Amino acid sequence: MADPKEKKREYMMRFAGELVKHLGLQMYAGPAPAIGELVSNAWDAVAKNVWIEIPLNRPIEEKDNIVIKDDGHGMAFDECNKAYLIIGRDRRREEGDFSRSYNGLKPRKLQSRKGIGKLAGFGIANRIEIRTVTNGEISHFALDYDKITKSRQLVESYSPEPLSDDGKKTKEKPGTKII
Repeated sequence: MADPKEKKREYMMRFAGELVKHLGLQMYAGPAPAIGELVSNAWDAVAKNVWIEIPLNRPIEEKDNIVIKDDGHGMAFDECNKAYLIIGRDRRREEGDFSRSYNGLKPRKLQSRKGIGKLAGFGIANRIEIRTVTNGEISHFALDYDKITKSRQLVESYSPEPLSDDGKKTKEKPGTKII
């Protein structure tokens, strides 16, 4: 049970105007480009493996989940806020052209180009869950397309919803799961 004195963690996404509508829907319309971008993100996280769960042999329904899970280095809460949730962040300028080495793998040339890959899931869903583990801690939050795009202000901020196991300790191996 959580300590009531414990401060609730707050995630924050910042973006300009209707950027999310243009980038999330237009660039990644449909499952193939959306899933491809999320696999690309796993590459940049130095994942050895990526698992994709998608309903087969029938049309995808609104209640279905598409899951992309990797065994990359995962992200801490601060990394989620200061890197992942910044739309348009130029990772290469900040960190260089190569990932860090991880899990016995050498650094990789980053696929990251525009800092918008986190929006790929909006090409196929209105709600995206990000659950990531690193250093024995879970960061778990949801992005809601309708809430993000409701305003037409020049600069907008959005607080993703922390989910039930956010901030909990775990013995799970590092990695990220996008649902």
